[in-house]
Amino acid sequence: MDLTIAPSRDFSVSGSVAYLDSKFTDFKTASNLPGLPGTQDLTGKPNTFSPKWSGNVAVDWGTDLGQSGMRLAVNGTMSFISSQFVGTVNDNNPQSLAAPYALLGGRISLSGNDDRWTLSVFARNLANKHYRPLTVYQPLGAALGLNNTVFPGSTANRVSASEPRMFGAAATYRF
Repeated sequence: MDLTIAPSRDFSVSGSVAYLDSKFTDFKTASNLPGLPGTQDLTGKPNTFSPKWSGNVAVDWGTDLGQSGMRLAVNGTMSFISSQFVGTVNDNNPQSLAAPYALLGGRISLSGNDDRWTLSVFARNLANKHYRPLTVYQPLGAALGLNNTVFPGSTANRVSASEPRMFGAAATYRF
């Protein structure tokens, strides 16, 4: 579902939300957990990288700067993702279940007459939120003795780092 409310040219609020009920309808021979023989039945279980809920909210405000033809615009965003399996193997391993998270961002822009040029400064992940976008099983985990250390089928995981807080600037010019 998407929604935009724009009571004026200078102000709008928009948002979207998605619900995904992703489940395997028939997956009786899925990979088993690390170190366990055979296969497992994942029928009715969620797919990897399939959060039940995701979405965003944005607020945009802008104003003309007198008779100069320039415009100042400010944007704030918040995006969110519910818990999901982020492992590279479809095995429903609880070690690859990532917690839900939300990210904040913003942008301030100054545009010239007829939008021929724009200067912007922006920020992503303003709260410096740490989240887990990806997990990968440790290569040679069994040979290194890293399987079955916590519960049957567990192994060492390499966790991809989340995107840190970032600030940037951009300039555009239209010929």
